[in-house]
Amino acid sequence: QFIHPSSLKLEQKRWFYYVEKTFFKSAHWFIAHPKIAIICFVTVFIGSFMITILGNRFELFPKEGVEFYFGRIDMPIQTPVQLTLNEMKRISKQIENLLGAEKVEAIVARAGIQQVGVGDPLEKNEENYGMFTIKIPVEVAAQQNPNDVLALLQQIDLGNGQKLMFEALGNGPPVGKALNLVLRSDDENELLQLINALVEQLQQIPGVQNIATDNIGTGQEILVIPNATALSYTKLNEQDLGTNLRAVYQGLIVSKFYDKGDDFVLRIRFDDFYRKDTSGLKRLKILNQRNLLIDLHPLAKFLEQPGPGVLKRYNFKRAITLTAEVNPQKITSVALNQKTAVLLKSLQKQYPSVIGVFGGEAESTNESIQSLFLALGLAVFGIL
Repeated sequence: QFIHPSSLKLEQKRWFYYVEKTFFKSAHWFIAHPKIAIICFVTVFIGSFMITILGNRFELFPKEGVEFYFGRIDMPIQTPVQLTLNEMKRISKQIENLLGAEKVEAIVARAGIQQVGVGDPLEKNEENYGMFTIKIPVEVAAQQNPNDVLALLQQIDLGNGQKLMFEALGNGPPVGKALNLVLRSDDENELLQLINALVEQLQQIPGVQNIATDNIGTGQEILVIPNATALSYTKLNEQDLGTNLRAVYQGLIVSKFYDKGDDFVLRIRFDDFYRKDTSGLKRLKILNQRNLLIDLHPLAKFLEQPGPGVLKRYNFKRAITLTAEVNPQKITSVALNQKTAVLLKSLQKQYPSVIGVFGGEAESTNESIQSLFLALGLAVFGIL
């Protein structure tokens, strides 16, 4: 058609005749003006990319017809698993009342674990953690906006908990969170300080929600600094001090007995009321070698401080994963990762030992775009 367009005879009776005639005239004109044809092609090609980047909100897998929602609850550290489960039962009733009993097929509450699936970056296993799984009927899910459902769930009364957040299980393969940033460092203090500063800045970005880390705390610990001079004056040593402190908090076994096939242990320790903090230690007296009761308080200095967190390492360095989700109506995953990269770069000047690695949706999106450009290059090469 382009080599010998004049040899074609068009049937004027067909309605499509005028479309074909216009097409052939345009083809003749572009062949006669190749430079203009190239300029028009390049303009359309670049313009389509600019419209896609600037005018289109790209979502790798839009959340539509969501049937499963997950909730994570953090109770105060050292909360027994039974108390965590009781609090989750109360919250489960609130979820059913908020969403409507007819719109909820099932609610599953698990205490002692937080894990959506294998490789969950926010996986936690302690008695003070819990996980909700909410199942929505298929016909109801098709008519609901996941963002509206999440907004309702955020209205739940937290009660005795420390943190409660919900997320929707999107369509498509598991690509991770909208923001998934693994931060690594040999200096734990710098790592924690950078994360706290980064979280504060992310909270100021509209549309960013459910900011969380996989850092698991272990509660408060008491640092005991013995007073060597006072111990020598009272004929005591560090071992005596440690033995009495163990008796206060852990208890000492004073007797064992056997009854009808069962072994029983009699343990003596301070009452729970006096073991909440160091104030109970002021009541403690230690028996020295001269059978004198010596006040414990002047024998050592007691400092309460946060205990070390659960260590997780990535490539031989202390690692903490920071995740966040987005409201697609306000910000996209791509935009959030770009802003986070800028914030991280500025904070790394103050905390140079910290290294960041992006994953989640950003990693999957980059892989998809690289595959797209590779396919585009092969297609252009094949055409030429």
